[in-house]
Amino acid sequence: VLAPMVVGDPSRGVVLAGALALLVGLLFVLAGILKFGFLADFLSKPILVGYLNGVALHIIVGQLGKVFGFSVHGEGFFREIYHFLSGLGQTHFVTLAVALGVLGLLWLFRRIAPNLPGPLFAIAAATAAVPLFGLAARGVVLVGKVPAGLPPIGVTLPTTGELGALIVGSLGILLVSYTGGILPARAFAVKNGYDIDANRELAALGACNLAAGISQGFPVSGSASKTALADEMGSKTQLTGILAAGFVAAVLLFLTGPLAYMPKSALGAVLIYVALELFRLKSLRWFWRVDKPEFLFSVIATLGVVTVGVLNGILIAIALSILQLLRRASRPQDAILGRREGVDGHHDLRLHPDAKPIPGLIIYRFYAPILFFNADFFANRVRKTIREAKEKPQWFLLDAEAIIGADTTAVEKLEQIQRELADNNIVLCVARVNDMLRARLDRTGLSERIGRDNFFPTVRAGVEVFKRIGIRPNSGQQRNR
Repeated sequence: VLAPMVVGDPSRGVVLAGALALLVGLLFVLAGILKFGFLADFLSKPILVGYLNGVALHIIVGQLGKVFGFSVHGEGFFREIYHFLSGLGQTHFVTLAVALGVLGLLWLFRRIAPNLPGPLFAIAAATAAVPLFGLAARGVVLVGKVPAGLPPIGVTLPTTGELGALIVGSLGILLVSYTGGILPARAFAVKNGYDIDANRELAALGACNLAAGISQGFPVSGSASKTALADEMGSKTQLTGILAAGFVAAVLLFLTGPLAYMPKSALGAVLIYVALELFRLKSLRWFWRVDKPEFLFSVIATLGVVTVGVLNGILIAIALSILQLLRRASRPQDAILGRREGVDGHHDLRLHPDAKPIPGLIIYRFYAPILFFNADFFANRVRKTIREAKEKPQWFLLDAEAIIGADTTAVEKLEQIQRELADNNIVLCVARVNDMLRARLDRTGLSERIGRDNFFPTVRAGVEVFKRIGIRPNSGQQRNR
């Protein structure tokens, strides 16, 4: 956003960054007030797992060069891997030993003292080892000097010409920041068994950006790697953030000197350790066993992150979630029901091999509302069910308990099905219709065409009537009692 606006005057970018953070913060707060957090509901668990797995792989590959002590150049995940493998001959073994030592300490703390902040102790040990063993002289790359002091407080307003570009840019940052923050937030909520309020997340991100803006910072968002690190160390409340902010302030004021001795390979090792903990292999196995399409969506989300980057991967994750929603809504589950010996109720023939259909009667259940995007699917499933029946049915009993709504397209399709069945001397009956759907059928006149006595409060009631009287001579006429 800022690069085209500060050509020839980089110092102007620092000023505009704070103004951009303020605009982003205001938009976040406004989105929270308008309750746009519902957008997060379109991100399913497989997509969240796939996204975080991609982030984990991205973190690992991004730190390999630091851990092995040589520069890894290459744009994109797979090119980075290629350049890393090509450069293994340049490995700096002292740097690698520091990283392996940190990983070993992390593993040890995990085994014997899981409640202690292992990464903090491991980093402290690696930093202390630098002057103790003269690691800098041996070629270990350090963080180096960090500027001391707290940031100044103030607001610099952009010019009128700059404001338009900043507003447009802030909208894009809002999207990327929110999805980038809410994805790991929801993923860790699932991992740890709690709920989040997406609208409060928006307001919180807004407050953070407003604070960044008045302290001459730039737009900020959540961090999957830092969240994973906090989670790994047992963080449970917002006190973690407060303490982290306090320690950052203390370090900036008093401890920037020791930070200069921190090995970059130690930081890389901590991030790799965290990323390995972040990768959800068990979840992938579970998706594969339970629902292979969801496994595929999860893998595609991972590939999206590692191939086009974390930010573009966010957009791919959102697109996949919407695609998954449309796929399930347009092709919902259905079932043909039958009776099981000695078991009450009516059961799915596919799930219960011992269930038997009732001769002359098809009991069909559709597990979704019938709307314009699945009405044809519903009609085709009804036709296929009748066509594949072992014997021609006399009645077709629709179990409508899960059909919680129907639009005009669906009503037309139901009317078409009723006519087709009547032309083939098959009676259409409906069981367990909810009040809203029944009112819609009444208003359109379809209830009369089906026959008001062809509606039943339960499937069992319809089956009992079928067994007692069999086929009705005219499905649209009242039955003599």
